[in-house]
Amino acid sequence: MSEQALIDKNAGNMMSAASLRLQLSDLGIKHGDCVFAHTSLSQIGWLPNGAQLMAEILVEAVGDTGLICVPTFTGQNTDPANWSRPPVPHAWHAEIRNSMPAFQPEFTPSRMMGAINEVLRTMPEAYRGTHPRSSFAAIGAGAFEVVNEYTLEAEFDDCSALGKLYQKNAKVLFLGTDFANCTCFHLAEHRVGGLRSLPGGSAMIVDGKRRWVDFAGDDYCDDDFEILGADFASVSKTMKTGKIGRADSKLFSMREAVDFAQNWMDKSR
Repeated sequence: MSEQALIDKNAGNMMSAASLRLQLSDLGIKHGDCVFAHTSLSQIGWLPNGAQLMAEILVEAVGDTGLICVPTFTGQNTDPANWSRPPVPHAWHAEIRNSMPAFQPEFTPSRMMGAINEVLRTMPEAYRGTHPRSSFAAIGAGAFEVVNEYTLEAEFDDCSALGKLYQKNAKVLFLGTDFANCTCFHLAEHRVGGLRSLPGGSAMIVDGKRRWVDFAGDDYCDDDFEILGADFASVSKTMKTGKIGRADSKLFSMREAVDFAQNWMDKSR
């Protein structure tokens, strides 16, 4: 949606920072919370310098003793042989592997993660993990410990940020998003097991030099996440729903969601 369209849609009813803070509080976010956020700025509505404003409000909402974590994935830094949205000609593959810049957490942009996540990952107090395709960024208490560790071939296992957030009993926030992109369900996939191995690779810094590194990673699948999410929402004991700006939003326990998803996948996949 264009900025003009957002302005027209919100004409006469601009949202204030104070109202957004109140809505987050009403949804259930408070100081000291550990929050794993999925965000869509366009769903919230027009805000002055919206991505920065919303990022700052989220960090403020959990305070110095809380934590905000967001996915900052780099799907562009993967083997072009596996690209499908969109695919590229086979004749390009070798040159893409040769030319792809190495992942560098300080400035490699995420892809399709949203403007709010991009601001959060670049804030001075943020820590970003170093997995070349599936990094997370976090701000707040224990941020470095949450995002720092990973397994190259199984980026959503229990030593990943997802595993650490599960241990911290994080709250999952959907801010204008929904279960189709519910990243924490991938932790349940890992725990269920049986994932096929998909050959791939990424550009990385190895011994101070840029290299293309081939590795076979777990082939995670989100095709059924919307169905899974609807089933979870129908029985969740922790889920709260509300509006943040104009965005339909949800807040729920990550532990509850992952445990439900693990049981659901055991029976339904």
